[in-house]
Amino acid sequence: MDGYCRCGCGGKTKIATCSDGLTKRGEYRKYIQGHSSRGRTVDDRFDSKVRQQPNGCHIWVASKDACGYGNFSTGTRWVRAHRFSYERAYGLVPSSLYVLHKCDTPACVNPEHLFVGTQADNMQDKIAKGRSSTGGWVLSLETRNKMSVAQLGNKKALGIKKSPELRARMSEAQALRRLKERMV
Repeated sequence: MDGYCRCGCGGKTKIATCSDGLTKRGEYRKYIQGHSSRGRTVDDRFDSKVRQQPNGCHIWVASKDACGYGNFSTGTRWVRAHRFSYERAYGLVPSSLYVLHKCDTPACVNPEHLFVGTQADNMQDKIAKGRSSTGGWVLSLETRNKMSVAQLGNKKALGIKKSPELRARMSEAQALRRLKERMV
């Protein structure tokens, strides 16, 4: 019933002032704050925050960070939603490894769209899918801070090619040497 907490406590809920994953602005909230998890398992709470899409992605509709990755509280700690989903389906992942997306959708928590890899695997995946802002060269943070926005943005003038074979052959040091030669 609208206007009353769905946990069964009988308390009256407030009208939402902004939309979230469960309630639209102007509608009564479904739960009093903190009551939505009463008597529910962690898996039930997680599943209530996921919406399936026709493309197979399971989209996280609750708390997200600035990059669109879901955040989920297990009750004892906050974790990335896609990592929780993967670990729930396949078992624990060492903290030294990352849970990566095959579908390139940060909010996707479908375990079939996720795989485990290292930071290097993550960077190679990023380059292979053309999501590298440096045209394929993965430059260190220190190097990026030293270069101006114009220098990084003008990839064609600097001679950076997007050939996967060329990227595989050249190291970061070689790429930097080539960039510096063209900047002078």
